[in-house]
Amino acid sequence: MPFPAFLRRLRLTRFVVRLRFFAMAAASSSDRDIIPATTRVGWIGTGVMGRSMAGHLLSAGYYLTVFNRTPAKAQPLLDRGAKLAGSPAAVARASDVVFLIVGYPSDVRRVALDPSDGALAGLAPGSVLVDMTTSDPALAAEIAEAARAGSCAAIDAPVSGGDRGARAGTLSIFAGGDEAAVRRLEPLFGCMGTVRYMGGPGQGQRAKLGNQIAIASTMVGLVEGMMYAHKAGLRWGGGWRPYPRARQGRNRSISMAKGFWTGTWKLGSTCITL
Repeated sequence: MPFPAFLRRLRLTRFVVRLRFFAMAAASSSDRDIIPATTRVGWIGTGVMGRSMAGHLLSAGYYLTVFNRTPAKAQPLLDRGAKLAGSPAAVARASDVVFLIVGYPSDVRRVALDPSDGALAGLAPGSVLVDMTTSDPALAAEIAEAARAGSCAAIDAPVSGGDRGARAGTLSIFAGGDEAAVRRLEPLFGCMGTVRYMGGPGQGQRAKLGNQIAIASTMVGLVEGMMYAHKAGLRWGGGWRPYPRARQGRNRSISMAKGFWTGTWKLGSTCITL
């Protein structure tokens, strides 16, 4: 065989071997059970919500690699055994499943899609990126498409329940994306709360938006009731309350906000003291 032909054959063989390697890696990673002994978890964003949520994964025994723009905010997790990475891409390279919960959609775009140090740049085939930030449904679909192009999966999974739910592990999680991927991640979601599958990419974010509309409507109705009661001369201390106890139980969105109502409220030209 001529020498150049031998080189071409050798290069083709190496190319085929690499293809098989990546295919095997993707299959093994995506089919592997989610258990603390073998699943490496990454976490990006260790603020008020993220620190508590990631802490539950540590408590469950998962190996955790974290990144935060302000490393000091990750220190409580590092003290419990988590490892600090220098970038979102570095977290992804050390993880089978990467969670992120950051501030705004612009932060999500940078953390997930930056071509040099974004999470998808470091994610291996078969791995999963889970965005738990309340973000843009269109961005969630864009991230899912980019992940699919890299033989990975991306789930949008915003949460409801606030920092109390994050600390207690009782969050409601709205998941959008591939259903099989969501079901596979249930052991991880279960550490943080209850997951509900809402549909394809972006549907988790749309469910969260619907949830926020319902909460905002409740707040507007509550303020209207407070204004009416004040103008009608109702006594706050001895009779009417802005958070009454009904027979069916207290409205959860109102009871969550109860502690914030005490004080003097200015509604237009009217002042109400509770």
